Amino acid sequence: MKIKSLLLIDPGTSGCAGLYIAEIYENLHHRDNVEVAVSYYFKEKYGKKIFYKYSDLAVQAKYRLGKLRLYVRGCELIYALLRMLLYLLGGDVKVVCYALSSNVKLELWFLWIAKRILRLKICIICHDVIPFIGPDENLDAKVRWRARFYHLADTLIVHNANSFNELVRFFKVPPYKVREFPFPVSNIQRLRLGWDSLVEQPIAGRSFLFIGHLRQEKGIEVLLNAWRICLREGIDWSLTIAGNVPPGRAKVFDQYTLSKVRYLLGFLPDAEYLRTICEASCVVLPYVRGTNSGIPPTVLALERDLIVSDIEMFRNNPLIAGDCFFKSGDSEELSRKMLDYAKMSDENRAARSLLRRRQIEEYRGNFRAGVNKVFDELLSSSSNPV
Repeated sequence: MKIKSLLLIDPGTSGCAGLYIAEIYENLHHRDNVEVAVSYYFKEKYGKKIFYKYSDLAVQAKYRLGKLRLYVRGCELIYALLRMLLYLLGGDVKVVCYALSSNVKLELWFLWIAKRILRLKICIICHDVIPFIGPDENLDAKVRWRARFYHLADTLIVHNANSFNELVRFFKVPPYKVREFPFPVSNIQRLRLGWDSLVEQPIAGRSFLFIGHLRQEKGIEVLLNAWRICLREGIDWSLTIAGNVPPGRAKVFDQYTLSKVRYLLGFLPDAEYLRTICEASCVVLPYVRGTNSGIPPTVLALERDLIVSDIEMFRNNPLIAGDCFFKSGDSEELSRKMLDYAKMSDENRAARSLLRRRQIEEYRGNFRAGVNKVFDELLSSSSNPV
């Protein structure tokens, strides 16, 4: 077996999340010199599938781990990282590129060993530059720990100017260490779920949708207050709120008794996640904070519309049109935006969809060029000493 020069690791690659690495890897000109280590449930045929066979959320109903899940997940992470260390010890890998979506000390120790002992170059792909926190977590502590990842790395990859600014201004990362290429727009058909025709069918219902992890920074209260105003104005559409609920957040929904609202609370398998988007006319993302999000590219790839808050993360996304924004935290303005969208003619919505297709094709070309520029640089650096 040929040992590759660059090892690309992304533990969170089951289902839809795996489309991210698939788009990066399959757009590389020199992928014969790149190995990928991914989730056990990664959909493509290539890659070392070594992460999270038993503790992935997608199979929690099968294994019924309950409160043991996090302990099993820790053991599985140790196993996978030890396998990666053995792979690094036995070959000619020069660069380790790690997609960071968590804050686990084991991952930092793995990267420290790879750099300080094995003398490899370290690249980190940044999803959420400033980490999200749970109701009982300390942000300052998580930020201090995350900073150790960033300052250990030789190169950091981001997907927008907002992420670049947070690294440089907040974490004091030298600008020369940061590289950027666009967030990929995934080809949903890669998942082979057997319902591709649904995407191209006319939208039957008239509904808004929020979908995603229901953390506090996602602005759910802003959306529910806006929906209350829409109901007073006599809107004849419906609202669906779908996603996993962190501990302590379920009580938020008890404070709102609103009609025409459907809740799909909990983990959504891939087919249900994508079908839920396809059944909506417009997805509303009222975030009050965020660094990066894979939801807009998925929504636009499925040819559905967006209404989003005007936080910098969304403002930096070239695929989101200027008329999609409302002032972050402003329920009144969001309600007006939703009411105006509900009044839009089917012809106008069809015209918007056609324009998006053209924009997405151009965007994918820019993504391909950006990915290859960054990874060509990483591969060329592998011939230089650390």
